[in-house]
Amino acid sequence: MKTTVPGPTMSLSNRADIYATIGVGIVVAIITIVTTTLRIISIAPNVDIPVLVPFAETTADLPIGPGGSLVTVAVETATVTASHLAATTVVSLVLSEIVGALTVLAVTTLICLLCRNMLSGTMFSRTNSRLVTASSFTIVVGWGLGAILTTMGVNGTFGTLSDYSYDNIIFTMDWMPFFFAMTLGALALAFRAGERMQRDTDGLV
Repeated sequence: MKTTVPGPTMSLSNRADIYATIGVGIVVAIITIVTTTLRIISIAPNVDIPVLVPFAETTADLPIGPGGSLVTVAVETATVTASHLAATTVVSLVLSEIVGALTVLAVTTLICLLCRNMLSGTMFSRTNSRLVTASSFTIVVGWGLGAILTTMGVNGTFGTLSDYSYDNIIFTMDWMPFFFAMTLGALALAFRAGERMQRDTDGLV
C-alpha cells in the first residue's frame, strides 16, 4: 500500500522571508500607483511637461570646467519641458505610464500569489509554474509595449519643440526587464522540473 509523504516543513526564517517579499510587493504596488498618478497629473494639462528624451551623437557645452568654463560633453539623455503637445503625443505619454504601472502591478500580484502558495505548503505545482511563466510573459509584453509608446511620446515631443525640423527619431530599449524575464523563465523551468519530480515520487515512501 502506498503512503503519501508529507511535504517539507518550511522553517520560520523561510516563512519570514516570504512574508517580507509580500510586504515589499505591497510597498512597490503603492509607490507605483502614487508615482504613476502624479506623473499622469503632470502630463494631462499639457503644460510644461517634463519628458526624458534620448540623444544620439549629440554634444553640448556645459559650464563644468575651471571657473565655470565650458566643456563639451556627449549627451545621451536629457529632460526637456514641453507644452501644447499633439494629442497623440500626450496620449502616448500617458499610456506609457499606465502600461508600465500595470506591468509592475501584474507581476507583483503574480509573485505575491506564488508566495501565498508557498506559505500554504505548495512548492512545486502546475499553478506555481504557470504563475512564474505568466510573470515572465507579462514583463516581456509590458516592456515591449511600453517602449513603443514611450518612443512615440518622445518623438512627438521632439517634433513639437523643433516644429518637426529636428531629425532625432530614436527607438530606445531598456534591456534589464528582458534579462529579468529570462531569469523568471529559467525559474519556471526549475518549477516544472520540480513538479515532475514531485509527481513521479508522489505516493512513494
